[in-house]
Amino acid sequence: MAIFSIWDALGAEGMGTVRFGGEGVGWSCRIPYFWEAGRTYRLRVSTETAGWWDASVTDTVTGVTSWIGRIQVPEAWGGLGTWSVMWTEYYGGAIRRCEELAHSRVVFGFPVADDGAISPDTHDNTYNDGTCENSNIEMVDIDDGLRGVRHEIGIPGAGS
Repeated sequence: MAIFSIWDALGAEGMGTVRFGGEGVGWSCRIPYFWEAGRTYRLRVSTETAGWWDASVTDTVTGVTSWIGRIQVPEAWGGLGTWSVMWTEYYGGAIRRCEELAHSRVVFGFPVADDGAISPDTHDNTYNDGTCENSNIEMVDIDDGLRGVRHEIGIPGAGS
């Protein structure tokens, strides 16, 4: 699945919109998406209409772009700034042992906006609550001097 969420948003449009709560409140747009291992995808958020942020994902091999949805925010928020969050999350049922956590690895390139004019000036890698030692976050070189971060959870044989 591809998910686009904004906390404290006013509403949303798209195929799979849902209001969420529990970890703050906001709106989320969700579409079925079949990610292919080893492939690069481009995630895009745009603010072409005041007060609305659109999200899409593009498969860089096929060139196919899938619209995820759009979320309405207060117009006073303006456009994108230098702060964003990317994370991986386990959506399965409760696990009894860390070894039951399915293996997943993703590399995120640092986000940029306005053709590179806006990019994060700092970063912070954080684990949420939990005790599983079979997960890792590390800074990586992507290509052409670009940096990113690799999130890996459920690493086979790690933390045993």
